[in-house]
Amino acid sequence: MVAEIDFSSNNFSGNIFPQISSCITLKMINFSHNSLEEQLPESLGDLKNLESLDISSNNIAGNVPMSLSKINLTFLNLSFNNFEGKIPSGGIFDSATYMSFLGNPRLCGAKSSRLPCPQKKHWFRSCTFWVIFTIVIAVSLLLPAVCCVNGIGHIKLMVSSRKNGRSRNPPTPEIMHNFPRITHKELSNATGGFNDQNLIGTGLGSGPSDLSLIQRVRICSDIAEGMAYLHHHSPVRVIHRDLKPSNVLLKDDMTALVSDFGIARLVRTVGAGNGCEAIGNMGNSTANMLIGSIGYIAPGFDRQPFERSVSVSKLQG
Repeated sequence: MVAEIDFSSNNFSGNIFPQISSCITLKMINFSHNSLEEQLPESLGDLKNLESLDISSNNIAGNVPMSLSKINLTFLNLSFNNFEGKIPSGGIFDSATYMSFLGNPRLCGAKSSRLPCPQKKHWFRSCTFWVIFTIVIAVSLLLPAVCCVNGIGHIKLMVSSRKNGRSRNPPTPEIMHNFPRITHKELSNATGGFNDQNLIGTGLGSGPSDLSLIQRVRICSDIAEGMAYLHHHSPVRVIHRDLKPSNVLLKDDMTALVSDFGIARLVRTVGAGNGCEAIGNMGNSTANMLIGSIGYIAPGFDRQPFERSVSVSKLQG
């Protein structure tokens, strides 16, 4: 029967094996002044007859086993190791002195060890918590009130500015919608032959002035392709006779489309031999009537009746 184990000062390494608890008759264990590592096994608490435990001057780390407080130890030396955490209470730990835990800077807790553990901070009991809490409550109460005051002042300012604007602004004159028709000759006589001395101002007409040069060229190209199709590629050839900016529509992708064929003329084409014949005037031509819009028709057509017919010709292949 083994009652004592003394392996001190032998430069042992490794860990204390848990199977040591099977030696239930042990009364003294001395592993001091070696190079033992890792943690103490909890199974040491099974040695009910153990009275003396000395494992000082090793490299044992981790927590001190709670099971050591349940046996009748009379001597305990855990000094100069790497133990950490809180020292257990009860049993030998209530009577052990500071010297039993010397050289373990991360140990704390025993009454006689002179190593008190730091107390946890309770935020609800600290002055800092109550200061922050008071500030948050005050801001949460004052912020809506400040917003309401600013909003009311802003509304009053808007109402007063509208009242002042209505009192200062003169009534808007009525706009004439039915303007008299004035000829080019009347304008020339009224302005002295469009003399620069009678010029009131200059500017551009209303329109898509924000279009880039590339967009304008593409719009013109679309219009030209549309007219080429109507004149040369359509099954029934069409003469628009009223092409102007207001009759050009723009899609979302800025593609131009020719529209408004209210006064257009239709010309159909039939095959004849190796060529073709153009048969025009599908309906009666309009006589003594202005065809097109002023500003977009050929000069002189506004002063004489428009009547013409399409000649029939044969194209030799």
